Amino acid sequence: MRFTSLLVLLISALLPILASCSTDPGPGTPSILVITADDLGNQLGSYGDTTIPTPNIDAIATRGTRFTRAYVTQPSCSPSRSSFLTGLYPHQNGQIGLAHMGFGMTREWPATPGLLKEQLGYFTALAGKLHVAPLSAFRFFDALTLETSSPWTRDIDVVGEKAASFFQQAQGWPFYIQIDLVDPHPPFERQHGGLPRNPIAADQVKPFSWSSDKGPNAAQETADYYNSVSRLDSIVGRVIDELRKAGRLENTIIVFWSDNGPAFPRAKTTLYEAGTLVPLIIAGPGVKAGQVRDELVSMVDIMPTIARLAGAKMPVNTAHYSGMDLTPLLRGEQVAWRQYLFTEENFHTPELWTPVRAVTDGRWKLIDHLARGGVPEQIQLFDLAKDPGEQVNLVNRPMRRADRERLLAELMQWRVRTADPLLDPAVFRQWDQIALHPSQSVAPWYSPQ
Repeated sequence: MRFTSLLVLLISALLPILASCSTDPGPGTPSILVITADDLGNQLGSYGDTTIPTPNIDAIATRGTRFTRAYVTQPSCSPSRSSFLTGLYPHQNGQIGLAHMGFGMTREWPATPGLLKEQLGYFTALAGKLHVAPLSAFRFFDALTLETSSPWTRDIDVVGEKAASFFQQAQGWPFYIQIDLVDPHPPFERQHGGLPRNPIAADQVKPFSWSSDKGPNAAQETADYYNSVSRLDSIVGRVIDELRKAGRLENTIIVFWSDNGPAFPRAKTTLYEAGTLVPLIIAGPGVKAGQVRDELVSMVDIMPTIARLAGAKMPVNTAHYSGMDLTPLLRGEQVAWRQYLFTEENFHTPELWTPVRAVTDGRWKLIDHLARGGVPEQIQLFDLAKDPGEQVNLVNRPMRRADRERLLAELMQWRVRTADPLLDPAVFRQWDQIALHPSQSVAPWYSPQ
């Protein structure tokens, strides 16, 4: 009896503690479905491009909110994805180049799926191209099917089966499921698995006006890029169908985005608009349908937004989080917003080292090509309203001096605020040596403590 009484007292004392630690998220907690496109710009019907129909992605925009000025932090796969998942710029989390080329985050930074799992008990899963290192930072995934050398995410049936399996495994729980698709990343496949059913030909498209590639194969490359986008749209439609069949559509937040712009000259791996401006569409419960927002949005905003939607808390550490919660915009509210947005370029491969920083206020865009190897720095200034293709550099125009100085000052303040390592000449020289002598370096290329 005495033991039983002590046990009852112990349980009674523990109940408040256990309740406070409960991971039961409650019945109204939304699930999160993230669909990532690889190297997709704004070549979608909902963004005004009528070259091919994209009804499935456009349907997400109809159900939710489409952002017209959404930017990746760095127009390279791994760095961009790291920012989407951690809410930090690449120069903050360390993922400054491609993961399979030896670059990785400087530590296991908290990531959005982990927050939801640890705080609220979410089922978490990812299929496709994670491409952020180290993989140990994502050990919280309940199910993880990575794409390796085989681009199976171009196969609509395989993706559909994987999505259905994830939704089944998550039955009874809110989930964070991320489907990372390979299209329209090169090589541009005209058809894969019979999709698209009616590929478009070279004589049906024109090379992109912003691209410097005007060679004999430019039209064919452009056509097959669009064929890849068409296939992407079909696969997105299949994933949404599986979500609907699982009975989870109505209480799921859908986030559709791309990790950088198309793999054409003056786009991917550059800080021109075609490289950094990408589609971002969010739909689901609590999101205003059919809404278009023109605010300056960065992918560092996704982590605080999903945390707010799910009811999770942002991590507390020494990093400076710059992301803004998008939920007021998603609800259709008019709120004070950021005036300036920042992007960066570091490495792609170890040899492709382009130290560049950029800032825009939505009208004026300043790109600062930082000094490297004794070559003087070069600054570009573009009027995006009159010159969206960024062809005319206005930096030396006397009447634009005030804009140049204003944007340079904002850019420097951001670099200081976020502890940009390239403010240190020693780090700059270190990164320069990686690019000049990659064979003499040892991966991970950049991993400061």
